[in-house]
Amino acid sequence: MTKDKVEALVATKTRMEIATESTLLPLSQAADVIASNSWDRNHVDVSAVERGLQDSAALIGGGSTSPLEEMLLAQAYGLNSSYQRLMLKASSPEVFPHPERLQSCLNIAFRAQRQCLQTIELLARLKNPLPHTVVQQNFLHAAPDVGQAAEKKYSSKRTDMDPHNAALD
Repeated sequence: MTKDKVEALVATKTRMEIATESTLLPLSQAADVIASNSWDRNHVDVSAVERGLQDSAALIGGGSTSPLEEMLLAQAYGLNSSYQRLMLKASSPEVFPHPERLQSCLNIAFRAQRQCLQTIELLARLKNPLPHTVVQQNFLHAAPDVGQAAEKKYSSKRTDMDPHNAALD
């Protein structure tokens, strides 16, 4: 939360209401998750994490994609590291002789490799977006006039009749 928002909340709300609302904000939630994944949660300043997320959000809001690029690059490195570690584990003497363990380890390794590739492709699209083509279509003349078509179909003076069938009318 920005300082202005906090001051506005403090003026009208109780401390419990402020704490409840701040935990519902996406950046507050993300900061809490990031801190909880830390090796020592007791030594992580959640508000500092939230400020860092707010700074990144401000950069992104301003049109910069650098925080997203850094995040995706870190994710790709992490996934590649997981793939390498799992492949080494699959070749270890504890896993290799057991087919079900080997298959499980290889499946997870290949899933990490696939996710790494998808992350790299997403990063490439973020860095080099595809050009957008805008096609304007004129729909005013594309559809037939339903009213005119109905008049022609049910008109008493039909011009499309075969002269041999005229007597049947």
